Amino acid sequence: MPKIIKILLPLLIITTSIHSKEMDYNELSSIIDSFMDNSNKLKKQTNLAGKQRMLTQRMTKLALLIDEDIKREKNIKKLNKAIKHYSDNLEALQSDNPKIHQQLETIQKLWSPFLKNIENIIQNKEEKKSLQYLIENNIKLLQSSNKLVTIYENSKEDLNYLDKAELNIVNLAGRQRMLLEKMSKEKILLFKEKSEYKKELSSSVNDFDQALQQLRKGDKEKHFPKVTNPKLIKKLNVIEPLWEELKPLYKKNKLTKKELSHLIRKSSLLLLESNIYVKLIEVETEY
Repeated sequence: MPKIIKILLPLLIITTSIHSKEMDYNELSSIIDSFMDNSNKLKKQTNLAGKQRMLTQRMTKLALLIDEDIKREKNIKKLNKAIKHYSDNLEALQSDNPKIHQQLETIQKLWSPFLKNIENIIQNKEEKKSLQYLIENNIKLLQSSNKLVTIYENSKEDLNYLDKAELNIVNLAGRQRMLLEKMSKEKILLFKEKSEYKKELSSSVNDFDQALQQLRKGDKEKHFPKVTNPKLIKKLNVIEPLWEELKPLYKKNKLTKKELSHLIRKSSLLLLESNIYVKLIEVETEY
C-alpha cells in the first residue's frame, strides 16, 4: 500500500464516521487513487513537455548520422518515429491554459519548417541544405520546447513544497535525456570538423555531470531532496557507470568512426535508462 494511503485512510475513516456515512476500504482507496492521479497528472505533463526537448536534439542527431551514412536505413526509421512522437506530443499537450496554448502555437510555427526539412532529408531531397537548416535552427526549437516545460512547472500556484520539489526533479531528470542527445549531436558535428562546437560539448558534459550529482545527493539551494527511494537508487546505480564509460569518449578530442558508432550505441542505452528513471519519478510517491 502506498505510504500516502496509510496516512490518509485513518483520516478519511474518521471523517466519514463523523458524518455517519458508511464507506468501505475499496471506496476510500478509490478516492485516494483519484487524488494521486490528479497530483501525478502535472508530473506526467511536465515529463511529456520535457521529452519534446530531447526529441529536438534526437532528430538533429539522426539527420547528422544519415548524412554521415551511418546505418542510414535504420536511422531513417528512427527519424520517422521521432517526428511522429513530436507531432503526437504536440496534440497531447493541448490545454485550456492560455499560456500553454500560446506557447504551443509558437512551437508549431517553428516545428512546421523544421519538419519540412527533416522530410527532405528522409526523401533525399536538398539534403545538405535541409541539414544546414536543422543545424542552425534546432536550438531555437529546443529553447521554445524548454519554455513550455517552465510554463507547465509554474501552471499550478497552489502546489505545496513537496509537489514543487517533485516537479523540479522531473524537469531535471528529463533534461538529462535532452543533454545526452545534445552531446551526441555536438560530438557528430565535431566529427564533421565543426570545431566551434567544442565549447558547447564541454558545457553539456559538465551540465550532465552536475545534474547527475544533484539527482543522487540533492541540492539544498535548488530545493532538490536527496534520493532515498530504493527503486530510484537502483536505477541511478545503473545510470552512473554507463555515464562514466561514455564521458571519456565525449571528452576525447577526435573519435574514429568506430568509436563514434560505439558512443551513439551506448548513449542510446543510457537514454533508455534515463527515460525509465523519469517514469519512475512520475509514479513513485516518495523520492
